[in-house]
Amino acid sequence: MDSDLRKLEEAAPHITELFDAASASIYTRSAIEEILAANKETWRLNKKMPVKTFIEHLVGSGKMTAAEFKFPTQKKVRYLWGDTSPFELAQSLKPNAYLTHRSAMYLHGLTEEFPETIYINQEQALRHQRNNELL
Repeated sequence: MDSDLRKLEEAAPHITELFDAASASIYTRSAIEEILAANKETWRLNKKMPVKTFIEHLVGSGKMTAAEFKFPTQKKVRYLWGDTSPFELAQSLKPNAYLTHRSAMYLHGLTEEFPETIYINQEQALRHQRNNELL
C-alpha cells in the first residue's frame, strides 16, 4: 500500500493536470474508476490499485471533495473538482433532471432570494389509470 501512495504522489502533477483540463467538475465513482483505468499505465500506477485508494488520495490531498447525499432508500456520493455550482451538483443526482420551484425562479431571475432547498424533477412515464366507474 505504501508503494501505491508513493506512486500517487509521483503522479500527482499529471493527475491534477488531467482534472484541471477536464470540462467536468462533478464525478461519480464509476467515472473516476474509468479515468483511473484509462490512465494507470501513463501515470505508472500499480495495475491493481483500487479506485477507493485513488479517491481517498485525491480527497485527502484537498484537491477533490466528496459530497454525500443520504436518501431514504439509498446514498449517493459525488466527487467535486474545483468550483461547482450547487445547481449543477443537484442535477448530477438524476440524469435528465431539471430544476423546479424556487431554484428555477432564482436562475431565471424571478426572485433574488437564493433557494434554501434545491428541488429537481425527472419526468416519469405516464401510468395507465384504472377505470373505477361503477357499471
